[in-house]
Amino acid sequence: MIQSYALFTILFSLPANGDEISDLVRKTRALELYIQDEQDHDKYCSHLPWEQPEIQVYREKLESQLTEQCQKRVMKGKAQEE
Repeated sequence: MIQSYALFTILFSLPANGDEISDLVRKTRALELYIQDEQDHDKYCSHLPWEQPEIQVYREKLESQLTEQCQKRVMKGKAQEE
């Protein structure tokens, strides 16, 4: 619930013009990745050591920051759930 509120707040709290929209999209995507990594690590890789980077790293790279080993476990786990 808090995560949904955070996304809602980010999406609707800023005025929207060209540069702000692209910045908003980037920040939103980074937040989604940050939350997804946290959830995936807890669900599929909690036994593996990993320290989640700050949100700024996600904003710069816009990609998962999970280890390669954990990413493989996540993909395998999600495939089995389907």
